[in-house]
This record gives sequence, structure tokens and C-alpha cells, in this order.
Amino acid sequence: MLVKILHYPHNIIMAPVRPPKPTKPKKEKKTPPNEDDILAALAERELKGTSFRTLALLHKVPKSTLVDRAQGGVSRMEGHRHEQKLTPAMEKSLRDWCTQLDD
Repeated sequence: MLVKILHYPHNIIMAPVRPPKPTKPKKEKKTPPNEDDILAALAERELKGTSFRTLALLHKVPKSTLVDRAQGGVSRMEGHRHEQKLTPAMEKSLRDWCTQLDD
């Protein structure tokens, strides 16, 4: 155990010092799978009949996502479309208007 010497005006004190705790490496945040990778994996499944496990490893997409999509599940974007304030057409016209203002 290490000892730290503290100097005070009239006396010296020896206090024990604990070594610092080792720090854990920070976990990397997982990014959501790319929609193009999911669609490519599902297309390969239809063409070649490749297993979901193999497709998940090749395309770096969770196996559960591939299984859900193959059974009729929808993407996050499609699943929350009813919560959007603007329709895709309204978003496009607003984006076009903003780019016209920028020019």
C-alpha cells in the first residue's frame, strides 16, 4: 500500500493512499442497420435461400430484424409514418422551397 506524507505546521502525518481503480473501456454505441443492407439481405434470401444467420453475419444486420421483415414487419420509418406532421409530398415541397431561398 502506498503512503502519502502530509506536512502540517507542527507534525507529519502518514496517510494510506489507495491506487486508482482501473477504468473500463467504453462500449461502442450500436448504429441501427442500414435499410439498404436489410433489403439486400432479404433479396439474397429470396434468390439463394441463404439462412438468416449467414445473412446477418454477411450484411451486418441483426438476425431478428431479418426474420421480422421476412414475416411482414415494417421499418422504423414506415412504422411511425402515422405520427408525422407532414406527408412525404409536403416535406419535398418544403425542402425544395428552402433550397430555392438558399440560391
